[in-house]
Amino acid sequence: MRWKLTEAHYLNVPGTKWEFTIQNRVTGKPQRKVFDVPLYLNPEADSDWNVREGFDGYIAVCHEGRGNPNDIVFVGDPTPGMFPLDDEARALTAKFAWKPTTGTDEEAKMASFGNQILNGLIDQMSDLQVKATQAQSVQGMDQLIAVMTQMMQQQGELIARLANPLVMASPELNQAGLRPEPEPEQAVDVEEPLDEAEPTEEEIAEATKAAQQKEVASAEKALNRMSSRRI
Repeated sequence: MRWKLTEAHYLNVPGTKWEFTIQNRVTGKPQRKVFDVPLYLNPEADSDWNVREGFDGYIAVCHEGRGNPNDIVFVGDPTPGMFPLDDEARALTAKFAWKPTTGTDEEAKMASFGNQILNGLIDQMSDLQVKATQAQSVQGMDQLIAVMTQMMQQQGELIARLANPLVMASPELNQAGLRPEPEPEQAVDVEEPLDEAEPTEEEIAEATKAAQQKEVASAEKALNRMSSRRI
């Protein structure tokens, strides 16, 4: 049950420990603390290879007692970054839904399970952005339709007026474009005009006498005003 690493891993390898030393403040003696930690393995680093094939090589891992002496023993299930090397490893890997990465080349990396997940997330984000943009467009479309409807109504009224010039020339016409019936005029008694007759001699004499009397009265008023100013 052996696999070849095609991606970098932190594997739970028994015996991998990390320790650090501190000085006790009370006794002044050093104290050592040890922790179990995972082992970092990178198949692109030739210093981590445990199998060499000429100028090339790879990292082989296995479960305890199921591999070669130089294989690195790890604990746990295989990952998509492990390519199976034998039938037992292939059978165990087939139980999972993902497909393992076949190698460390660029084409294999593009087809890796991790890259597929990343691309799926990017596609979902793109779909959400498109849907959000479409939703905004639909909301703005309502306002645009309302404005266009108002403009069409105004244009319809203008066309109706142009089609019936009487409406524009005569504002007093009703909405149907027809002049309303005039109200009947009020009846008024009209007298016949007087005949033009020439004045008689008596009328002329009386008019001349009245004019002379007006002139005499006007002269007397003028003399009285002059006398009052001199005094």
